[in-house]
Amino acid sequence: TEGLVMAKNSSAADQLELIALAVRGNVSLALAARAVRSAVEAGEYEAIARALADQAGRNDPLQPRDRALAATVAAELSRLGSKAAPLWQVAREAWELERSAWWLAYALFREAEALLSAAGKRDAARDVLVRARSIARLLEAAPLLAEIDALAGRGRVDLGSPSPQLLDPVPDRKLPISDREMEVLVLIAKGLTNKEIASELFISERTAAHHVGHIFDKLGVSNRVEAASVAHQAGVLVEDT
Repeated sequence: TEGLVMAKNSSAADQLELIALAVRGNVSLALAARAVRSAVEAGEYEAIARALADQAGRNDPLQPRDRALAATVAAELSRLGSKAAPLWQVAREAWELERSAWWLAYALFREAEALLSAAGKRDAARDVLVRARSIARLLEAAPLLAEIDALAGRGRVDLGSPSPQLLDPVPDRKLPISDREMEVLVLIAKGLTNKEIASELFISERTAAHHVGHIFDKLGVSNRVEAASVAHQAGVLVEDT
């Protein structure tokens, strides 16, 4: 580690102190990793996230990058539970201090995703997503940029430039449904439940159910299998790449 390298060029007393600090930091990470493993096995994801977030915020010998990585792990695990946005904000702030552009863009992307899942946070999500997209474009990070644009499309967030749609813009399709209902139809055809559709499009499960009901009525079908068949016949699905 950096502390051990510095110790080689110091006096004996300074060497011992630097080694002690370096070992302390490494042991802290090892203990955190052990706690994570145990908590994962127990399914206590939110407890893990809190522990790692606390670790990331401590004023100890951990290097800034270590703290940023710990914060990111905590935020990633929070995606399995709830209240992810605050933890992604912690991770984002840590990567800002570390000046790591890709990780910063990624943390911003996840923060925006979490904000979109929360009520009344759409404007905040847009601001965060715009920044994430700007950094990803500068880095020419195509895969991350694609994820950002896809998130904007699903969340109907206007980033000021066209975003990829879930559907091909097939001009001659003749399905009597709205664009939003078309997005829902695509997800029905992919086998998603109403709850999964709601999560994918950042809408409530009740709204998703209303869309599904309207689609059935407009297409003259009585179930999801028939609706999926209509979607395939109309050629409105985009193949996964």
